[in-house]
Amino acid sequence: MPTLQMMKKQLQQLIFIIILLTSLPVVSADKALIIGVDAYENGLIPLMGVTKDIKMMQQVAQIMGFESSQTTLLTNQDATLSGVRQAMAQLVDSTGANDRVLIYFSGHGSQILDLNQDEDDGADEVLLLSNSQVNRQGSENTLTNVLVDDEFQQMLTAFASRQVIAIIDTCHSGTIHKALTLNPLAKQTQQKLFRYKGMPTGQKQYTRKGNLFANLRAKKHHDYEQAKNPETQHYAVISAAHDDEPAISTEQGGLFTRGILKVMQQHQESGQALNLKQLQIKVSEYIKQTVQQENLPINHSPQIHGNARLIQQALW
Repeated sequence: MPTLQMMKKQLQQLIFIIILLTSLPVVSADKALIIGVDAYENGLIPLMGVTKDIKMMQQVAQIMGFESSQTTLLTNQDATLSGVRQAMAQLVDSTGANDRVLIYFSGHGSQILDLNQDEDDGADEVLLLSNSQVNRQGSENTLTNVLVDDEFQQMLTAFASRQVIAIIDTCHSGTIHKALTLNPLAKQTQQKLFRYKGMPTGQKQYTRKGNLFANLRAKKHHDYEQAKNPETQHYAVISAAHDDEPAISTEQGGLFTRGILKVMQQHQESGQALNLKQLQIKVSEYIKQTVQQENLPINHSPQIHGNARLIQQALW
């Protein structure tokens, strides 16, 4: 039976261990979150090519130096609104100021009525998640369980990291011609835009450069000074298309994501550095060439916005 002296010694050792463990810094590291949705609940139209997008983006993450153990995949039934919120919160908690963060989304985009009137065109851009659905709001239809641009911006600004890069392969335009018909001789192709009856057209003032997930400007009054100075932002976003363009997906994956992987592989093989601005230019060229080669009637131009230093900084 242990003596009182032995018990005191064991207690002292336990206290020492607890103090030592609590004094150690929280271990953080570079992290990537890859989100993709092609199977939607509630009768929403499924989207082709997203599975290929996810696999391609895993390769992109590896090229950029993110190990598989540092990469989280969130797809289909796991990519609900609550699932994305939880994954983003965990990402914020597990990364520090010097860690790199990569966030990717592939899926449908759309628009809903701007209720807080912070949009020039009267519409908020949204990302559709697996449990998104069309619901009535008063006398109009709207989308619920979607990630609204305002909330996505708040997520990005929550990071302590000064190196947050978001890649968004979707489109949000409400002004694309509804009668658009793809060449029947072309490979099966689909727009990454979900339309619904009552969807706002976003035509009040159509002058913005790029979609809102590219601009992600601080729209609240108290954030106005931050919005005017991109250097105060600690993220950079590259997105698939301009506001008045569709983002195209094929059976081989989204043209935007395909272009990103292609360009990065070329630079990796040649040993050349690559930054976001160069990536934007070269992916734009890839999309244009692929549209011509595959006889597609639609072209779209990637948009970029955010911290100027991050945009010019080498990606690996």
